[in-house]
Amino acid sequence: PLACERADRPARKHTELALGGRCACLRLGLAGRYRPPSEVRRRPPSTAPIQGVKGDVSPSFNTLPARRVASGLARRHVRVMVATDPFQSQLEAAAAALQAGRPAAAEPVYREILARVPDHGIALHFLGICLAQTGRAEQGLALMARSLAPLGGQTRFRYNYAMMLAQAGDLAGAERQLAEASTADPRNVSVCEYLGVIRQMRGHAAAAVEAFRAAAALAPPSAQLLNNLGSALNDAGDADAAIASFRRAVALDERHALAWFNLAVTLRARGDDAGALAALRGAVRADPQSALAWQQLAQMYADVRFDRWDADAAQLFAQALAQPAVDLQPLAPAIASLVLRDPELAPVIASVGSAAGGAWLAPDVLPRIAHPLLLGLLEHALVTDPALERFLCALRSAALAAWRDQRLEPPDALASLLVALAQQCHLNEYVWPEVPAEADMLVALQAEVMRGSPAPVAALLACYRPLDGVAGFHPPAAPVEPYARLWRRQLEAPAEERRLRAALPQLTPIDDEISQAVRGQYEANPYPRWHRLSATLAVPHPVAQMLRVLFPHLDTARLALPDAPDILIAGCGTGFQAAVAAARNPGARILAIDLSAASLAYAARRCRELGLGNVEFAQADLLSLGELGRRFHVIECVGVLHHLRDPLAGWRILRELLAPGGVMKIGLYSEAARRGVV
Repeated sequence: PLACERADRPARKHTELALGGRCACLRLGLAGRYRPPSEVRRRPPSTAPIQGVKGDVSPSFNTLPARRVASGLARRHVRVMVATDPFQSQLEAAAAALQAGRPAAAEPVYREILARVPDHGIALHFLGICLAQTGRAEQGLALMARSLAPLGGQTRFRYNYAMMLAQAGDLAGAERQLAEASTADPRNVSVCEYLGVIRQMRGHAAAAVEAFRAAAALAPPSAQLLNNLGSALNDAGDADAAIASFRRAVALDERHALAWFNLAVTLRARGDDAGALAALRGAVRADPQSALAWQQLAQMYADVRFDRWDADAAQLFAQALAQPAVDLQPLAPAIASLVLRDPELAPVIASVGSAAGGAWLAPDVLPRIAHPLLLGLLEHALVTDPALERFLCALRSAALAAWRDQRLEPPDALASLLVALAQQCHLNEYVWPEVPAEADMLVALQAEVMRGSPAPVAALLACYRPLDGVAGFHPPAAPVEPYARLWRRQLEAPAEERRLRAALPQLTPIDDEISQAVRGQYEANPYPRWHRLSATLAVPHPVAQMLRVLFPHLDTARLALPDAPDILIAGCGTGFQAAVAAARNPGARILAIDLSAASLAYAARRCRELGLGNVEFAQADLLSLGELGRRFHVIECVGVLHHLRDPLAGWRILRELLAPGGVMKIGLYSEAARRGVV
C-alpha cells in the first residue's frame, strides 16, 4: 500500500484514505545470510491500497474525531468574522465552543442569530457544520449550501462545504465544489491539492496528477504534496515518476513515514527488494508505531528462512511483535527459523528425545527457553515449523510432569512461558498430540483446577484444554499479567460470544440436509479463529477502486457501484472477510450471513472490538436467500458454493440478489492448489 495526505497542514501519524497500488513479493537472499525454503511460494501482486489522506479536516471523516474537524473549521470562522458584525461576541463564543469540540454548545448560539437574521451567512454555514458533526448531515449540508450565496461563494466556504460533502460520502459533489473554487481562485494551493485528493478517491488518477502538479506549480511543494503526487502517479501507471516523487518527499522531510512507506511498496513492485527494505526501515524510524510499515516488513520476510543467528533481525522482529495492529502470521516462519538458530536456545531444542527434558525448567535453563522472540511468536501466531513444534510438545509435557512432582513453582519466566504455551494451543485448536502418559495426569490436573487452584496451574491446564470448557473454573480475583491476557482470550471472549449469539437474527430457516451438516461442523469448531486484521487490509479501499487496480482495462462505466454500496457476504464464517470489507468500504451497508451461529458470534465480537459498525451479522442459508427481498451492489461468496448439493442452484440465487450493474466475487476450492494437502 502507498499513502496520500491532506493538503493544508503538516503530516500526522495516522492513515485515513486508501488509494490504489500494488505490492510485489520478496525475492530471497537479501544479504547473503538467509537460505530459501525448499519451495518458494510465489504470491500474486497484492491489491493492498495506497494509503492515507491526512489533516484536521480530511475528506475521509469516518476515521476523524469530530473535535478536530470542528476545531479546524472554527479557526477559519474566527478569521472570517467582520469586525463590524453586530453578533461578533456571540460568534466568538460559538467559535470557542467549536474549537473545544462542543458543537452542541455552539448550535443554540447560531440558531439565536438566525432567528434575528435568517440569512446570516456565517451563522448558516457553521450551524450546518454543527448539525453535520452531531449526526444530522442532510440538514447541515442543506444549510451550508444555502450559506454560499450570502457569503458570496468565497473559496474558504466552498472548501468547507466540499469537506463536509466528502464526509457524507458525496465525493462527486465535493469535486464540483472544489472545481468551482479552483476556477474562482486558481492560485489557492489547498484547493488544488484537495481537488487532487478527491479525484484520486474517485479513481480519476490522471486528473488527480494534474491537480497535484497545479498545486506544486503555485508554491514550493511540501513533502506531503510530493507524497500525494507520487501516489497519484503510481495509480496512473507511471511508477518511475512516482518513485522520484517519493524520494523528493523523504529528502525534504526524512520523518515523513508515509512517503517512506509508499516508496518501499513501489520499489517492491518493481523488484527492488533491498531498496524496499531500506525504505521500510526509514518508515519505522520516522514512525515506530506505523502499523502499515511493520505489516509490509512482515510480508517481505514471509519467505525468508535464516541459516544462522542474526542479532539485528532479532531486534527488528522483537519490535514487530510489539505492534498490536499487525498480523504477525506472515512473519512467523522467519521468526521460527531464527529462534532455532539462537546460540543459547538451539542446544536445548536439540536435546528433544533425550533425558534432558526434566531439566528444562531448572533456573539455569529456563531463561534460555523463555526467549522473548519465542514467547511473542507463541502468543500471536501459529507455529508451523516441525522441529520447533516437537520441542514445544515436549516442553508442555515436561511442565505437566513438574506439576505432578510438585516442582511447578514458577518464577516470572515460567509464568510467561506457561501463558504463551496456552495461547499457542488455543490458536492451533489444541491440535498437538497427547501421549498416553499425560492422560492420567490431566485428569488429576483438571480436578485440582475445578476445586480452585493458583493461576499457574490453571495456565498449565489451558495448555491442554480450553478453560472455557472447564466446568466450575473461576479465575483468581484481580488477575495480573500475563494471566489476565489468558483469561481474556479463553474466558471473557467466549462469554461475550455467547451474549452476542443470543441476539443474532435468523433470516431464513436451515432445512437442507447438507446445510445442516456444514452448520454442525462449524458450530463445533468455528474456523479460523483470527486475532488480528492486517494493517494493509484495514484501510479504506472501495470496491470500485479495487476493481480498477485488479482490472486496469475494465470499463467501469458499465458498472453501477455507488460510493456507499450495499454488500452481501454470503458465508462469512468467523468474519475475517466481513471485517476486511467493512474496513475497506467504511460507507457501505454490509450484511454478512452464515449457517453457524458460533462462527457469527465470533465474527460479531471481533468486528465490535475493531470498531467496525457498518456490518450486520445474521444466520441464514444461502439456499433460502431468495426470500430476502433485497438487492446488493456487491456480493462476495468465497468457499461456499462447492459445499452445496447443487452449486449452480446457489449461484442462481446469488445472481438474482445482485443489483443491475453490480459485481460478484466467487471463490471455489481448486484441486490443483490443494494437491499439496490432498
